[in-house]
Amino acid sequence: MAEREGPVIARSDTSLNILDSAKSLFATKGYEGTSTREIAEDAGLTVGAIYKYYPSKAALLEEITTEAATVLEPLLQGELDEGKDDVLYRLTRRLVIFNLEYTRESKIANEEYRSLPEPALTTAINARRRIRRIFEQAIVDTVGAGEAIDRALVTVLSAIIVGMAATPRDWWHPNQQFSLEQTAHIYASVAVQCVNLRELTPESLAAPLRGSGLPD
Repeated sequence: MAEREGPVIARSDTSLNILDSAKSLFATKGYEGTSTREIAEDAGLTVGAIYKYYPSKAALLEEITTEAATVLEPLLQGELDEGKDDVLYRLTRRLVIFNLEYTRESKIANEEYRSLPEPALTTAINARRRIRRIFEQAIVDTVGAGEAIDRALVTVLSAIIVGMAATPRDWWHPNQQFSLEQTAHIYASVAVQCVNLRELTPESLAAPLRGSGLPD
């Protein structure tokens, strides 16, 4: 059946059920590996019923990625509004917690967004850039005034930290040795150590970390 275009009908219990099935399947099988028929079967509906609520499979992906950004960005902004003290630690901690509390949404938004059609793809890319810029500024604030900063390296480190914060999705579960809060603390502490260098330049990466106890 061809996917039809048109506006998405306002959410109802049925549309939420469809969305939940799409999240589970996209997260486990990938967007391209999931058919609309599989979503319908998982939701206990016909394919025709799916199209009454979502005009296409892509509309489901767009809603999921939009939801992820809509939840995450205000959380990060809230940490920024708290001030510069420990901002990189707080941002990374918040991002790890988000990735663990919204595991499916986070995984889909990070791994499947390139399957979005335009203009949704550009919207998703811009949301990712805004998040990266938040972390770039936090890195600069963590290094502090008067320190040498290589801006290209700041960009790379921001990408590393944001990517690192997503990795607990692959191994953490509630019965794991570390609690959610402990896991977030560990990752946030590592993020701070990543930038806690005398100078943030490519050459400085071979230097000991501050407070590491290693000889100069």
